[in-house]
Amino acid sequence: MNGYRQRIMWILIAMMVSGTSLAGLYKWTDSAGQVHYTDKPPVNQKAETLNPHTATPTGTTEQKVILDKQTEEFNKRQEEQKKQEEQAQKKALEEKQREQNCIALRNNLQLYLGKRRVAKNENGELVEVPYEEQLQEIEKIQEEIEKACDKK
Repeated sequence: MNGYRQRIMWILIAMMVSGTSLAGLYKWTDSAGQVHYTDKPPVNQKAETLNPHTATPTGTTEQKVILDKQTEEFNKRQEEQKKQEEQAQKKALEEKQREQNCIALRNNLQLYLGKRRVAKNENGELVEVPYEEQLQEIEKIQEEIEKACDKK
């Protein structure tokens, strides 16, 4: 029985709350030109019925221009921030790629410096690379490392 009474009480409360939220809102102007807003229609006066849930704020054209300008500035700042973030991501990606290239170049240099006989595949056969050619390749790799890796 107690649960039944609670349900009825909650239903009555919900009906009272919803009834007050549906109450009308009236706008009217008195004989002195003063604008009034009330929840009851005035007696012997012409009143405009307002819906507070759909009402739009009123303002001067100047206020609208200011708001539009602020919105435009905000959008520009957002776009600039987005561009800066994209540039930072691109730069970070380029730096990561540069580091990977440097590692590969240094590993390649170690291969040439660590072996006396470097073989290269020509027509499917392994042949010994002449010492002079090895030196040229070492110099070439060192130059690439200087250009690509030592930049900061």
